[in-house]
Amino acid sequence: MPNLYAHPSEVGADRLVNGVAAYEAYGRERGVPLVVLDFGTATTFDAISAKGRVSRRAVICPGIQISADALFQRAARLPRIDVRKPANVIGRTTVTSMQSGLFFGYVAMVEGPGEQAPPGARRERRFAWLPAASRM
Repeated sequence: MPNLYAHPSEVGADRLVNGVAAYEAYGRERGVPLVVLDFGTATTFDAISAKGRVSRRAVICPGIQISADALFQRAARLPRIDVRKPANVIGRTTVTSMQSGLFFGYVAMVEGPGEQAPPGARRERRFAWLPAASRM
């Protein structure tokens, strides 16, 4: 897969494998560009062109577990919690408030880059869970 990133050596093998897997499973046959998300230690968004090239652009954010750990480690009175979807958007306890912030904040972070696409850009949400080839 051609890598057009400004510094190609900065793109990890896991991101390249994810791009190849997504392109082969979905992009090649349809001839469409893709944004490939990987939810790991970091959450990465990699743009793959309709021709199967790693784009010059990407988004890298902290993973959700790192964010939860940072709250626990850096704030004196916040407990370690399990990340899960709370029953309500606004929490009534410290734990449900943290879960709300992490879960819904993360959802907004994932949806945000798509909302910033230029006017007229084709937006289509399709989620395909591909085998974690880079974790084999």
